[in-house]
Amino acid sequence: MGGLNSVHFGSQATRMYAHYHQLALQRAARARQLREQMSPRERKVYARALKESELQALMYEGYAQHFLQDRWAIGHMWERWDGPDRAQAAHSSPWGGVAVGAVAGLIHGAESVFSAKLGKGWAINADPMSSPLADLNGARPMTFRHAASPGEGPITAVGDERLADLRRGAFGRGYGLLARDQPIDVSRQTREMLTCSKAGWAEVIRAFGAEGGGYGAFGARLADGAPDFPVIYEPSCWDMWATNRSMYVGFVGEGTTGISILATLQVVVPSGAELLVDKRFRPAELVTLAWTMWRRQLVDPDGTDIAKGGIGALWGAQPGSAAGLPVYAEPIDAAGLPTRSVGGVDGETVYGAMSLAHSDHWCGEAGLEVMALLRRSDDPAKQQSCQFLADLAYQGTAPGYEGKMKRSRLADGKPVRSLCEIRGVRRTLSDGDPRDPARLDQGYVSRTEARDRAPAFGSKPAANWCARTPIIRLSRDPALARQNIVQVLPADAARLELIGADFGLKEGIVYIHEEKRGRQSRGRIVDWADNRIQIDFKPGDLKDGRDYLIEISTDDDRRSVGLFILRVSPGEEEAPPPSAAVSGCDAAPPAITFDIRPILTRGLGQNALRDDRKTVAAAIRAGRAGHAASQPPVRAFLQTERACIQSRQSGGELTFGRIEREARRAAQEEARAYFEGLRQSGVEQGIWLKHCASGNGGPFVFRPAIGMTPFAAPANLWTDYVQEIDGVLQYGRFAEVLMEAWAIALEAPGPPLAPDPALVKAGYDLRLTDPREVVRRYFRPYGGRKSLSPLEIDLLKMQALREVEQWSTGALSLEETTFAGILSRRAFVTWITTTLPRQASDPIDAHCRMESALGHPPPSGAVGAPQIGAYRTPAGATYRWTGWPTLSVVGGPAPAPTGRGVSSGPALPAPPALPGFAPPSLPPPSQRPRRRRRLRPSGPGRAVASRRNRRSRRGR
Repeated sequence: MGGLNSVHFGSQATRMYAHYHQLALQRAARARQLREQMSPRERKVYARALKESELQALMYEGYAQHFLQDRWAIGHMWERWDGPDRAQAAHSSPWGGVAVGAVAGLIHGAESVFSAKLGKGWAINADPMSSPLADLNGARPMTFRHAASPGEGPITAVGDERLADLRRGAFGRGYGLLARDQPIDVSRQTREMLTCSKAGWAEVIRAFGAEGGGYGAFGARLADGAPDFPVIYEPSCWDMWATNRSMYVGFVGEGTTGISILATLQVVVPSGAELLVDKRFRPAELVTLAWTMWRRQLVDPDGTDIAKGGIGALWGAQPGSAAGLPVYAEPIDAAGLPTRSVGGVDGETVYGAMSLAHSDHWCGEAGLEVMALLRRSDDPAKQQSCQFLADLAYQGTAPGYEGKMKRSRLADGKPVRSLCEIRGVRRTLSDGDPRDPARLDQGYVSRTEARDRAPAFGSKPAANWCARTPIIRLSRDPALARQNIVQVLPADAARLELIGADFGLKEGIVYIHEEKRGRQSRGRIVDWADNRIQIDFKPGDLKDGRDYLIEISTDDDRRSVGLFILRVSPGEEEAPPPSAAVSGCDAAPPAITFDIRPILTRGLGQNALRDDRKTVAAAIRAGRAGHAASQPPVRAFLQTERACIQSRQSGGELTFGRIEREARRAAQEEARAYFEGLRQSGVEQGIWLKHCASGNGGPFVFRPAIGMTPFAAPANLWTDYVQEIDGVLQYGRFAEVLMEAWAIALEAPGPPLAPDPALVKAGYDLRLTDPREVVRRYFRPYGGRKSLSPLEIDLLKMQALREVEQWSTGALSLEETTFAGILSRRAFVTWITTTLPRQASDPIDAHCRMESALGHPPPSGAVGAPQIGAYRTPAGATYRWTGWPTLSVVGGPAPAPTGRGVSSGPALPAPPALPGFAPPSLPPPSQRPRRRRRLRPSGPGRAVASRRNRRSRRGR
């Protein structure tokens, strides 16, 4: 420490206090901001976080006060040699700093150190810059002067470890031959030091903001006479310098005897090596230093030039007035901290020790990363850490869920916000993302919540999320999801597929049982993955009109806690659940007549190159306004159609399910009849064969065909088009954002800006809604230069106008094509759900026709993805264009777009196209080759078929 403690002396101590005092004020401002963002109820709920935030500010001020009070000790009122860390020290070897520090200790006074090591009363005589000189004639303190008051005389002062003597105004007992204390007058030092100290504390406390007659969450009060000035700008708090006489006496004592002693001084390090043997550390420099100080104190004993840096260099080490802050000084903004450092001044230390004060850090991406690691561990301590962090963010269940398990953060029965919500921290994850505990899936809410043991920290749903309890996705139908229904199955259903999360990689147990009855494992698990379980049922496993609870127990003993219900339909033909009424589901799309080119022409005239950049920007804004004015009916139609698709999904999926069940029943009956005929004719073995009158030649199975896209799952016939409409709306909105971004770039002072091809190569982020963010992310100086020729300026304006026109017409063309696709899709859904079953020769043929249609998607590229930008979900994932089917599916021509094309240009959106879509031909069975195939029935005779199959395999 002796080699690196220069931060406690002179101007270095001033800088250290100023730095940490500012840090304390910044932390106090953060505490105030947090408190003022809270409602009165939230202040009570989060009182601990508020008080911790204020305590942190006071801790930093307490650390800063150490340097302020050191600055007022007489032994520190001078510019000590060297810097505060090895990088700023004069010597590469640490022993050089020790040697310089040892000499500095002679001036400062080592009495307090020796007394601590050797016991109180060891010192025979007082060390002048630590204690007053004491003899029978009285106690004589050393003196200092204020630089800002050159006409004022010296002021008496004491040094380290003399606070008690300073306050009682007496010193001396136990030193030399003194049996009693001698009076000392250091009242000026006492008064001024305490005033400066109080001013620092008061400034931080006031920064908490007034609250209830005091300040901050603690309601701290200040005395009426508390100082009210910014302490770091008050000269009288920092311009104290020891007099030349005091510096000399502190170094060698009174007289000149000490100077001769310096010539024989030896400094020995712990290893026994004598530093003074080195040429760099000769005692001659100490003698020269002492004689210089002796002359100055004779010429100007009350001067301060020695203390202010006139002491000169020692063994190559300069006075420390020019040194900067030490490497371990914490940055004012905590965001500047390194994540981890050897010295401990890092984010892990600060954010971890004061986690509530820095809740905004844990509410951000860092918190998500740490929780992702903690969730993987079963260690109780790590689980509690996860609960603590998750509770900072937990606000309730996902907003799309409105059932009985819905939860929101409450205090005294009334809603409150989480600390993350109050902080206003926004994460990159979308609302409801399973990796974010802010809005949790309802499956983490325990159905036995009232009886569950309270977690160590936070709420129970957040604790279940940390423990990775298994959850199951509810039905996509909002009405069923509100009842916590996973699926609705007929009593004779052969398979149940559960989709969810955290099922584990190894097979566990699925309990399917009625409420208030013992757990029972129905069915047989045929497939188990971390997010998907398939269960096969036998006849009689499920009963008509029953609701079954589903519970999952993983291989590593994690159990689901949520309410998940499997509903078995009551009869043969269940009615579709009522859907939310949506008006305008058969409305015709609006006409698109807007054209941006006339507006640009009116704003610029026939020769746009004559106009300056601001005029071009104004014309672009006028075009953007016209484009935006044309959009409300377009967007209203698309949003209405989106709602219509969602409202009709549940009924459509039930129609598909009914067709499949009828086919299954028909197959079972035909198989029974076939094997009964064999039995009556005396044949014991046989295989029931069945052909499909339609299909693409694939195997006949009672489930969506694997590998057929995009309609392999019936639900995709609705969900894919909802996603497509989202993308079209996203593309249209971004076209307006990009137009405004061009206008901003053209008006910007300095070098002309344009999109950088390297940045745009991967595509614009179509989620952006702030034009300035688009400019910041994608625009750079045109051509990479600060100045352009007139020709290059003209080319820039032409590029801006061309891209604005292309994006406007491209967006409108995409919307117009989508309108035609919507009409086609309406007819396609009617055809596949109504016409195809009527055309079928029997229920099995109807199922084959349905699967064949679902397995034949529109040709790829039916709507081409734009070359600039891509559809993105709120979480940032890109998704494909499905492509709309055309009216050719019912024999009519596809409606042709009105032909608003997009100008050609490099890396710009191509106008969407509508290639024809032809369904599989459906001739009557007699006109088709009869493909025969095996079907495993579930009726009588199944065992016969199985034995026959085994014998056939053995024969081969």
